[in-house]
Amino acid sequence: ADLEGFSSRLPADASFLHPTAVLFNGGVFKSELLAERTLTIINSWLAAEGAAAARLLEGADLDLAVARGAAYYGYVRRGQGVRIRGGTARAYYVAVESVMPAVPGMQPPVQALCLAPFGMEEGSEAALPAM
Repeated sequence: ADLEGFSSRLPADASFLHPTAVLFNGGVFKSELLAERTLTIINSWLAAEGAAAARLLEGADLDLAVARGAAYYGYVRRGQGVRIRGGTARAYYVAVESVMPAVPGMQPPVQALCLAPFGMEEGSEAALPAM
């Protein structure tokens, strides 16, 4: 998927967006071994594409990072703080086969129904147009 403003910053043969820094979230990354191994793997992918290594962002209390995020989310839901907007990273579709008699060797026509468009935010609803 193309992200506006990023395609011009990557080499034409890049297979993914190249992170410049990594922030680990959650107590599992208190293990230096796990954090170092994960960063090593990410940096090996970057090196394979000739990109600079990503650096580790430090200074976070990993035991409380998820709890702080959840508490701030609750604070924002009550109308306080700064809401960071997000949404779905891609659109989600379901395939709908046409109703027709089964004919050996012939695939029934399939239409796609969009369940969640790109960027749809949590708690929002999308109406289906009449057909």
